[in-house]
Amino acid sequence: MEATNIVGGHPQADVQLWGKGYRITADSEEFQRYVPKDPTQLRGLERNIQTTLWGGLLESLYPLREAEISAQRCVLFDSSDLLSVSFAKTEDRHRRPSLVLTTCIVGIDWRDPQLGETTARAVGLSSRLATTYAEALRVNPDNVGKQLRENSFLTSRSFDLGEENPDRTVEWVNAISAVKKWNGITGISTPRLLALGANVVLGTKYEAERAKQQFQVDGFFDTRDREIKTLSDRLMLWEPKPHTPAPSSGERPTHPPSPAASAQEKPAYQSSPELYWVAECLQNLTNSVDRLANVAIEILERMIPDKRRR
Repeated sequence: MEATNIVGGHPQADVQLWGKGYRITADSEEFQRYVPKDPTQLRGLERNIQTTLWGGLLESLYPLREAEISAQRCVLFDSSDLLSVSFAKTEDRHRRPSLVLTTCIVGIDWRDPQLGETTARAVGLSSRLATTYAEALRVNPDNVGKQLRENSFLTSRSFDLGEENPDRTVEWVNAISAVKKWNGITGISTPRLLALGANVVLGTKYEAERAKQQFQVDGFFDTRDREIKTLSDRLMLWEPKPHTPAPSSGERPTHPPSPAASAQEKPAYQSSPELYWVAECLQNLTNSVDRLANVAIEILERMIPDKRRR
């Protein structure tokens, strides 16, 4: 799972822009994708959010103050990418409240020790662009609509994350370190953005349990303990891979046995560290009893005269 789009030692991120008031990728002025116009340019996680039911999500954001909307965070994951989603408040041509959405997708390697910092920079980029584009799209200027239709609003949707200031509203290094420990996490998000597909809440246990009534929530990131606390059995800790010693010189490497063969060859109790410890204690006790029995027999033989000597 190697990170993609690396330029000058820094990952490159691709952005999307969504808004309301122009006819760009849909035959209406309803909320739609502006950049990129060509859907074939979209990558996996970018394609996934195209199916979001925007009505309910947008309605929950309209009443919020501008600072509250800007504070919303959502980062989605798959095996090779992360996607940060940000919103900002703006106005349509009739001066009614409207919203701008930006996403930032970046290729990742889950073994990268700098993944938390990369996430912080991706969130910083999507947040900054949401605010910038919200101002550019305010009251839907005609010249911006013309640029969007001609595909000239952004000459390139790729940005260098190395030049971006990291987002510090969340301890992303700790959050991503916690995410790495669990199998089954699709994303981490503030409660209002869970509709985008995240299943771990950036918030309190109370907020997570409340959100669970409406969304699939499997855990929450406890900022005090810097750990993810589970709320369902859909999240499982990753099992560490067993260490296989390198073959010595002259020794031919062998293929590891199949799981079925291993299960037949290895006693069942060895599959559990606790049972293995109990079995080892019982074996040590058995050995001690055998040694005591042998000593007792030797003492008795010395005390009882040998009848053959009579």
